[in-house]
Formats: sequence, C-alpha cells, structure tokens
Amino acid sequence: DQNNVMDALRADPSLRTAFRDAYRRGVAFGGTSAGTAIMSSPMIGGDGPEIREGLGLFAGVVLDQHFFYRGREPRLRETLR
Repeated sequence: DQNNVMDALRADPSLRTAFRDAYRRGVAFGGTSAGTAIMSSPMIGGDGPEIREGLGLFAGVVLDQHFFYRGREPRLRETLR
C-alpha cells in the first residue's frame, strides 16, 4: 500500500531525500503497484480517493495503477480535476 510506503519514508526524511537525490542523478527508479504510485505527487492513496504527497519524481504527473482490474479510472479522473 502506497500509504504505508510514504509513511515509512516520512518517518525517515533522510531516506526520502536519498531517493529523490538518486533519481535526480539519473539512477533508475522503478516500481509496481504501490511503488509506481509513490513516484508522483500528488499521490492517490490506497483504494480510496485520498490524495497525499508522494515522492514527486515526475512534475505535473499523477500515476495510478490497476485501472481495468479494479475499476479505478473514475478516481483518476476525479484526481485530475
């Protein structure tokens, strides 16, 4: 769950900074599901419509996942309003 990942990164600001700095230096950064969702900011949290701060690696982008399987297209549209 992306909320759990971001809570852990908020608990250790140096780790969050290290991820951002590594990305800015060109280190490859990837993830699936929650790992994808944390890359943007704003970040869609969990299964609900909650919007939270993510890592902010991609400016002007909101990442979401499992559109068809979990029917999440409406929540992404709502986030983009």
